Amino acid sequence: VNNSTHTSSGAGRLNLVGTSNQSISGNSLGVFGNLTLNNTSGATMLASSTISGALNFNVNCTFNINDRLLTFGTAATIVGFNASRYIETNGVATDLGVRKNFNSGAGSFTFAVGVLPKYTPATITLTTNTAAGNISVKPINSKHPGTTDAIAKELAFYWNVTSTGFAGVTANHTYTYVQSDVFGTEANYVTGRNLSGLWTPLNG
Repeated sequence: VNNSTHTSSGAGRLNLVGTSNQSISGNSLGVFGNLTLNNTSGATMLASSTISGALNFNVNCTFNINDRLLTFGTAATIVGFNASRYIETNGVATDLGVRKNFNSGAGSFTFAVGVLPKYTPATITLTTNTAAGNISVKPINSKHPGTTDAIAKELAFYWNVTSTGFAGVTANHTYTYVQSDVFGTEANYVTGRNLSGLWTPLNG
């Protein structure tokens, strides 16, 4: 249970070790410094939390944040993530997802997220930016509701991305999906951004 602020110095960390899934609860204001997952059964977040240091995956497991918000501070990182080690969400639009705070200036962060058993990370790189802000990512385990074709020929997965703050931003986005979510002819796929109910590019 974390209702306070934990800080780490150097290699110091909270180390989650055990043989059964461990739960983290609190008042949703809890802050962790360095947090290491050393339990193959993983951990489950029962309250929104913030990480100011490093979230370290030391073994194959998932960090299940349910529908809660996991926030990473401006200096926070994720270490050791891969297709067997990632942040797990429920994969629905009502999730709060993963948020990363950025200072002004260039920056990059890989949102090591997925919906069990799918690892579907998103990397967002800010090449120019003149104001602090944050980006939130939610992986959604279904096709986008804004698609209108009668035949299933789109990806059965999308990412809900929102941001606040920032100014003069130029950003690059990279998203990774699993092959089982491909419907239709993958070679005919085009990227699309749905903003305020409109697709960019048109029909994208």
